[in-house]
Amino acid sequence: ASLDRWDAYTAAKVEMFRATDTAQAPWTVVKSNDKRRARLEAMRSLLWRIDYASKDESAVGCPDPLIVGTADTLLEAGEDPAVLSPTPLADLTGGPGHHPAPPPGPPQNRTPTERRPEPD
Repeated sequence: ASLDRWDAYTAAKVEMFRATDTAQAPWTVVKSNDKRRARLEAMRSLLWRIDYASKDESAVGCPDPLIVGTADTLLEAGEDPAVLSPTPLADLTGGPGHHPAPPPGPPQNRTPTERRPEPD
């Protein structure tokens, strides 16, 4: 019965992103077809963006952009990126998941919407 509702679900999902996803507050979408990898990449994405004492960037690594990203970068087959949002979702030249990179500086000097710079 749930397959009968797939089109309605997809339309509702697209409408939600259109209404709430903005460059200032982009959604972070985690594809969860593989639950274990989804959980690991969600944690990696969060750890990658936050500065903290004794951070080992080589251990954290970069999030997999095929699993974690903005709404428009993780579309399913048949979903049209042009209908997701009437405003730019994020700077597509940014880091993993195409989120915009913040200016350099310690995290306490950043606004809540700023993120760490992308590693080289």
